Amino acid sequence: MLFTVIFGFLIRYCQAEYITQPVSVNTSLNSTVTFTCEATGVSLLFFYVGETPASETVNVKRGFIEFNQDTINGTIRRRQLSVHAREINNNTYVYCFGAPSNIRSNNATLTIQGIVSALCKGEYPNSIPVNILNATNAVINNTSIATQVNDQLMIVSGSTSISNLNTFTVNVSLSNNGGTFNNVSSFGFSFLGPVTNIDSSIDNCSTIDITWTAPTVDDRVPILYYILRIYDAITGSLVSNVSVYDTSYQFVDNNLFIHCYTYVITGANELGEGISNNDTFSYQRGTYTFFMLICLLIFHST
Repeated sequence: MLFTVIFGFLIRYCQAEYITQPVSVNTSLNSTVTFTCEATGVSLLFFYVGETPASETVNVKRGFIEFNQDTINGTIRRRQLSVHAREINNNTYVYCFGAPSNIRSNNATLTIQGIVSALCKGEYPNSIPVNILNATNAVINNTSIATQVNDQLMIVSGSTSISNLNTFTVNVSLSNNGGTFNNVSSFGFSFLGPVTNIDSSIDNCSTIDITWTAPTVDDRVPILYYILRIYDAITGSLVSNVSVYDTSYQFVDNNLFIHCYTYVITGANELGEGISNNDTFSYQRGTYTFFMLICLLIFHST
């Protein structure tokens, strides 16, 4: 009797097979679809959505509902999976898995009609041709950027590098196997020009004030900050290198009357550092009537 029971058990699970497998469905947006799985020789049947169990929270939120398993005639296990045909579920595949025999069904794909694509001639560009033009509209560089697509946000992006140009215009066009899209309007960029009107004054015989006028700015590429480099004009050594977020800077020098400084100021924007400008100032103590000592800014050389 024991031999018969064990033998019957082995026969039962060695013959595991699907009677009904889920089939691919082409349906309309916002409809409800039901997939069915039936198998013999298994104890449990359950669905996967992609490579994730259908019962996982992420799939439940997408509208997948896995029903309880049924038994037919004592030997056939049956389970169904329903799904709401939302846009996010388009082209999703599902399949069944049976245990303990570890049998997997064929994939079934859910295709949803009625989803309008923003790009009528194809899904995404295969590449982005970019032409770089100088101020006289002569093409000085061109490249083709391979696209990187974010399916959820519908963003197509790419990058290229430009160097040794102060002002340039970018022409962009899009195309794929479905055709050519309308060209994107050209747009220009400018590296920052030089600051002007660099000036310096002293307060209380120890504090140096530096001011300058900002360069003309392209509204699309604003000034982020200025790089101020202070050099000892006699030795040429770098005294200080600071980022300034205004058009003035102040620092203390208790021995300013023995120093001569060169100020190099460079604006920076998203494109990088612009054109530098510099000016040199010398500071010297002067003698006044009745031997009164006052602080005077005497020398200014460009």
